[in-house]
Amino acid sequence: MSINLAPSQTLEESPFWSKFIHWSTNVGRLVIIATQIAVLAAFFARFLLDRQIINQNEEIKTKKTVILTTQSLENKFKQTQDQLSAIKQIHQNKNYYSAILEELTGKIPPEVSFTRIATSEETLQIKGTSTTPRNFAHFLTMLATSENLKSLALEQARINASGSLDFGLSINLAPEAYQRNKST
Repeated sequence: MSINLAPSQTLEESPFWSKFIHWSTNVGRLVIIATQIAVLAAFFARFLLDRQIINQNEEIKTKKTVILTTQSLENKFKQTQDQLSAIKQIHQNKNYYSAILEELTGKIPPEVSFTRIATSEETLQIKGTSTTPRNFAHFLTMLATSENLKSLALEQARINASGSLDFGLSINLAPEAYQRNKST
């Protein structure tokens, strides 16, 4: 008795399944190789992208450190710029303020004294004392004759027990006087 374990038909002679197995072994190898190439490409791309992310994080940390270290310098620079612009404004207005104050002091009777003068672009705030209300009235009359005044408002007036008058004035300057004095 003889035992034959070999199939009686060859693979090409067998039905559909045998052809499918033959095709899948030939084409399947190519599919598996292509898949492995894609996986390896993704694997290496991941290394490349991770390296780029690490480099960018290091660059961000470096730039953040630079920004933090220069922030105080920038704040000092801005503060200095603000101070310079304020000084420039004061310097531009010094002739204006000196001309206005010179005119004002020329109209002050000896019996009237100022305790506070505040200036803004077109307004003077004056607080002062007059020995008598009559001297204060004379001072107001002198101020009213000035061509540089737009309006004059008495904000506060109080007669003390000694007979002196404490006053507060708000003087709006005429814009043309401001421009005329400012340009000189």
